Amino acid sequence: SDNGMGASFPARRWGVFALVTASGTKDVEESTLDELQQNWTDETSRVTGKNHDPTIHPEDWDEGRLRALCDLHGWEFEWMTEEGERRRRIEGAQQARQAASKSAKKSTAGDKRPWWNLGF
Repeated sequence: SDNGMGASFPARRWGVFALVTASGTKDVEESTLDELQQNWTDETSRVTGKNHDPTIHPEDWDEGRLRALCDLHGWEFEWMTEEGERRRRIEGAQQARQAASKSAKKSTAGDKRPWWNLGF
């Protein structure tokens, strides 16, 4: 015997689905009740969650995981090294100088100097 709650035997779980309406209202069509019951079942399942084990991802970022992330987003993978950092800074300074040079050429004022100075 089971009380319908299914605590001991989930496969024996049972229950009643009822819709109570006010006296004098017109009858609800069976298809509407079926749709309501299906929506109730779907939403209840969604709220209670999935019935499978969660996927656990490691918190450390090893090289393989970093490379996979870069591949996923189309990023170039490179370890942070002094040489790489120096190259990035040089490229950034060159791009800044080029942008400043273009800005100075577009300027209509008599002063042809860039609006900022890198100090090189």
